[in-house]
Amino acid sequence: MQAVILAAGKGTRLLPLTEKTPKPLIPLKGKPILFYILESLPEEISEVIIVTGYLKEEIEKTIGNSFGGKKIIYTPQGDIKGTYGALLAAKPFLKSPFLVLGADDISSKSDIQSLIKQPLAFGYTVKKLPAKEYLILDIQNNYVKGFRRAKEEELEEVHPMGSGYYVLNSSFWDYTPESFGEGEKREYGIPQTLRKMLLEENFSAVLMNNWIQINSLEDLHNAETKIK
Repeated sequence: MQAVILAAGKGTRLLPLTEKTPKPLIPLKGKPILFYILESLPEEISEVIIVTGYLKEEIEKTIGNSFGGKKIIYTPQGDIKGTYGALLAAKPFLKSPFLVLGADDISSKSDIQSLIKQPLAFGYTVKKLPAKEYLILDIQNNYVKGFRRAKEEELEEVHPMGSGYYVLNSSFWDYTPESFGEGEKREYGIPQTLRKMLLEENFSAVLMNNWIQINSLEDLHNAETKIK
């Protein structure tokens, strides 16, 4: 099975650490974040496609063409912004099904093994939403049926929240990409594009028990206390 790691972002919320270092290579207890992510991939994953952008040469130089016995392929993100655009860049290399994950969150090998056992899956966690941009999932009978943005008053409440981990298949490309945001901030997202697919196909809701978010300097500090 293949995994796609979306690693093209600039990581502006981690400034000044990302001024000269791409976000996936920010050290966590002396080791790049991306190392933890690659090490969490179970043996069922034999090939990894890393979608690069900002300071891509640094990522390629640090990781090389293999890691832990897994073949590494690099592809640059094209002109389409957002997670959909990043995944689209990997499409020429993909076989169905495939795992999709970001380069700024860490999970455990056992969580990912639970995820890839499913034909289609949507990884989630249960916690207070960090910001309104995060998605509250509608889970029915262990399947994700949809999602919505949080209201301001819901940010202090605990909800099932999308983690950015997915198991997808080639049917994903049959759906028209959906965007969010306005003007220069408009992006095309994976979950937005999945909205209709979630209603037409069964996406297992898989709880990521060991998911660690790294989206800010505070997150990085918190991750240091959780990583053994």
